[in-house]
Amino acid sequence: MKIISALSLLMIPALAFAAEEARDLQIADWHVTITTVNAQSLAFETGAGGGTTPNIKIKVSDMCRLQGATRADVGSLFPTSNVVGIDANGAGIVNNPGTGNSISWKFVEGINGNAAIFTDDLDTTATVEFCIEVGLYEDVTLINYAEVLLTYDINLVTNFPTLSGYTVSQADAFNDAADTSLTFDGTLLAYFCNGGTKAELTNDGSKTTQGSIIDLCFKVPDGQFEVADVTDLTVKDLNAATPTQAILVGGVIQSATTPYATKSCTDVDASDTNVCVVSFLLKADFYDFAALTLGGSGSVLLEFGDASGSRRMLRRQLKAEPVSEEFAIKPLEIQFEKAGGSSASTAMTSLAAFGAIAGAALAL
Repeated sequence: MKIISALSLLMIPALAFAAEEARDLQIADWHVTITTVNAQSLAFETGAGGGTTPNIKIKVSDMCRLQGATRADVGSLFPTSNVVGIDANGAGIVNNPGTGNSISWKFVEGINGNAAIFTDDLDTTATVEFCIEVGLYEDVTLINYAEVLLTYDINLVTNFPTLSGYTVSQADAFNDAADTSLTFDGTLLAYFCNGGTKAELTNDGSKTTQGSIIDLCFKVPDGQFEVADVTDLTVKDLNAATPTQAILVGGVIQSATTPYATKSCTDVDASDTNVCVVSFLLKADFYDFAALTLGGSGSVLLEFGDASGSRRMLRRQLKAEPVSEEFAIKPLEIQFEKAGGSSASTAMTSLAAFGAIAGAALAL
């Protein structure tokens, strides 16, 4: 019988996480460089790759990404060739990752019927223009690419094509994220929640008692950012000047003003969206009232990502610095009742059991 110790069981998730992080770093090092363009061929390299092999896909569209968002997919040249009127030869793709890769193509019967890329000039010539994208994929997710816009003049008498111009666009030519001003483009959700499930609480009219743990959740479900940290948080009674309670200042829990507080930021689903949870106890001054309107304000730290499940690798690749975003907690009516015979130090009952606070969603 094979015995696995508790320590071994604890090490398995840690090793899996380390392997995932190492793979993310390797993926972030992928890049495509189109090195030469000839009459009907191009050469490219895919970088060192860090020991992790991407999937190479070479696609054709009627225009390149930088020309507009309405481009039409025409087909692919590699690993399959299915563009009407174009035959591709991918035998030159031999080093993945590495240098010295090439692909060539030729125009064949049917090109004049491919209206997306073929234009009859109504004389003895025609123009063929299309964009080739060399992309590196992690499974089905495009990680890095380079593209070239090609324009050919074709003599319809001799059927001889001449490359009249081309433009190469690749990652190195784009604006560096460090030099680009990034603005928050999503919705910051700040809501009272069940700290275990991250689910929003509903207001069912129940009452809560002294010593209940209050959970606040923060996340960004849309846009290109996610919550990296909660840096400042103050709660207060909005109906009076006091009481107020500073829970976080500059990312540090204020133990002098808060009897108990914790903070954690974790990934909770396959979309790789961080949810930060701040759990805390209200100090006794708040319980001088039968009910109060609890509100607050603060700021969170946001980091650049995307919603496709590739946040970590894109964050490393683009090297975008985190940005700070302020928030205000929507005022909430809270009903209290005295905990019979118990004190704040002993009645550590989760607020989720009472469901007394309604969730709030604030769009910034």
